[in-house]
Amino acid sequence: MSKLPENRAKVATVETLEQFLNAVVTEERIKQAIDLHLPYSLSKRTIYVAWVIADILKEHKLTMQKSGITEVQVANAVPSIVTKLVLKAKQNY
Repeated sequence: MSKLPENRAKVATVETLEQFLNAVVTEERIKQAIDLHLPYSLSKRTIYVAWVIADILKEHKLTMQKSGITEVQVANAVPSIVTKLVLKAKQNY
């Protein structure tokens, strides 16, 4: 679960791309990506990255729009964060 819930009544906004990424690229989201593509393998990193990006774009589109964050910004920033979290997750698989 991410820290920026989106609902129909009120859409969250963030000040910076970094703030947004810290809220949505979580260990829980990485775990979901890995669990959907078991067995765990570091060579599947690009699959995990693609899934995380797609999930963020799907779940946080309104927050991104309201905050002026583009899909390109997310797609460019997420891979390095996911790689770090995937390496950290290795101990759990």
